[in-house]
Amino acid sequence: MPLRELVWSLLYYPRASAEVKWKHGALSLNLGYRYSLIRDTLAPLRSPLYEHQGELTASTYHALPDLEAFGPLTTRSYVSLRLPVDGRWAVQALEELSFAVRLNPRPLIRFLSLSTVNLEHGADDTGAEYYLPSGILEARQVLIMNALFHPADYSRVFEVALSGGLGAYAKNVFKEGARKVNLRWEAGLTATYTAGNFTGYGMFNVSGLAGGSQGQNANDYWQITGTLGVRARTPALLAR
Repeated sequence: MPLRELVWSLLYYPRASAEVKWKHGALSLNLGYRYSLIRDTLAPLRSPLYEHQGELTASTYHALPDLEAFGPLTTRSYVSLRLPVDGRWAVQALEELSFAVRLNPRPLIRFLSLSTVNLEHGADDTGAEYYLPSGILEARQVLIMNALFHPADYSRVFEVALSGGLGAYAKNVFKEGARKVNLRWEAGLTATYTAGNFTGYGMFNVSGLAGGSQGQNANDYWQITGTLGVRARTPALLAR
């Protein structure tokens, strides 16, 4: 967001948030609250509308030190409740499990598995000027092969990752006769090179939906995205 737009939005549409974090052993809890503007309602001919949002995240991290080539094993549970001030509501519940296997110590080559189940649902959106989910249920499995190349002093690091995933995407799961189920697929390639204060990176991803319910392919689509970029940290300009 441009600086001018950010300052303008803060002055005319203030927001508030609070966050509490707690950690004990392998468990981390994060409880958050936010009162903010619904960005969809900033469109022309719409009335700006605020919402309350509360969210809770519970994460665990297990290093598995007794299994040399395995780990870490991580989990993440997330729930949120959105309460727009017009009386509508939306909820989300997500469960995530990831597991890594080290295939080679140097260069470091790892195989990662990421499993996700996500459910989103909201009130009837008739007349609403913003997005509300309607019985969205998604189950996804992503496999990632990651390799890290570097000299002993880590002065240069090259990392490359190849990923692929399959899953099911359904909408209107609570509406009899209106359910739609699709196969969701994705594949990606990411490469990053870091040397000193310089980092160059590139990302390529292709994804889509296929196989509409009851032979309907109206929801089928595919897309390709790509990103190239560089980052550089400038050295301190003032001598210490």
